[in-house]
Amino acid sequence: MTFRNADKTDVDAIAGLHSRSWQQTYRGIFSDDFLDNRVLADRLAVWTSRLVNPQDNQWVLLAEDDTRLLGFICVYGQDDPVYGSLIDNLHVREEARGTGLGSALIQRAARWIQETYGTKNMYLWVYADNRRAREVYRHLGGQEVEQVMHENLDGTVSPAMRCYWDDITSLPGKPAF
Repeated sequence: MTFRNADKTDVDAIAGLHSRSWQQTYRGIFSDDFLDNRVLADRLAVWTSRLVNPQDNQWVLLAEDDTRLLGFICVYGQDDPVYGSLIDNLHVREEARGTGLGSALIQRAARWIQETYGTKNMYLWVYADNRRAREVYRHLGGQEVEQVMHENLDGTVSPAMRCYWDDITSLPGKPAF
C-alpha cells in the first residue's frame, strides 16, 4: 500500500469511491433517488472543483494498492477558530474496511495538521445513524460534543454529530500502514 497526495488526475477515482461509499453507507439517510441516480455526477462536480482549484488549506491524501484507490481523506486546516481543522471526507473501499486503513488515514491527517499548522485539535461531522463510523471515531479518542440537524444535498434532513479531538497528539495506536 502506498500513500500520496491527490492531484487533478484523481478526480474520477475519488468521485467513484466517494459515491460508492455513500451508496453503501447512507441508504436511509439520503434519498434512494439521489443515491441511485445523482450522487456520482454530484461528487464528480465537487471533486473537480476541489482538485482543479484547491483551497489553500485543503489537503487530500490517497491510499492505493498496485491497481486502485483504497481510501482517501480530505482535510481543511484551521477551518474553525474553536474546533480547529476539519476532516471533511474520509472514505474507505468496502473490502478494505476493518483493516485499520481509516484509522491510518486519520492519524496521517493529524500529523499533517500538527506539522502544517502547529495545532492539536480537529473535528468532523458524522451522521448519527452511521454507527460504525461513530464507533471508530470514539475508539480513536473523538468526543461527540454537539448534535445538529443537517440539511442533506438531496433536500432531506438528518441528525449529525460533531466529533472533536482536543489533542490529536494523543491519538491511540500507530498507523497500521
